[in-house]
Amino acid sequence: SLSNDLGISMRRYSGSSSEVYTSSGVPLSLALDLSGFLPPLTEKVRPWLNLASVKIPNVYLFSSSALLRQASTAGGVPDVGSLVAGFYRPSGRYRGVYGTVNTFNSETIKTVIHEYVHLLVSETAPTADIPAWLNEGLATYLENHLAPDFGAGLSAQRDIFFKADKVKSRLTTNALIPLARLVSQRDWNAQTDRELVNLQYSEAYMAVRY
Repeated sequence: SLSNDLGISMRRYSGSSSEVYTSSGVPLSLALDLSGFLPPLTEKVRPWLNLASVKIPNVYLFSSSALLRQASTAGGVPDVGSLVAGFYRPSGRYRGVYGTVNTFNSETIKTVIHEYVHLLVSETAPTADIPAWLNEGLATYLENHLAPDFGAGLSAQRDIFFKADKVKSRLTTNALIPLARLVSQRDWNAQTDRELVNLQYSEAYMAVRY
């Protein structure tokens, strides 16, 4: 059972083509909403990337970042730090997208979109050495571009303005991080300074947007 393998008691909600697993503390309404979320998301992503998953992945939702990290450790996913809101597993028994639920469902929706884009890229080019700024920037760009189609438009618009303003303000003081220093995914994931993490995502988003 999930409880044995991940060390966390999880509930299962079956959708039409995938399943949603939730820890305690995850609202039932959110689990039900997301049980049919990925098939339409797949169709929204396809025109942008010309990619589609061979099989719709499952969704795993956790009520805290501590539970998310516990699941990542049990599942053999390294480098999931305290500031990470989600991750993905492209293969294996527990293939799927994983995320921490937010007080506002719109943020959870964005996390699921973000991790699903990562999963698609990983499935398509599993051995490619994709620069972290491109990988993260693409997921962030599509997260914000597609979120309005799923009721998270205000959150996405706020995030777009936030990232653009952050990069512009850093540019005026010549304090941007060179993209050459944002190539390693391991280094990206290891960053623990919240301000620098926000800057990394902002720069990656703006680079892909450009």
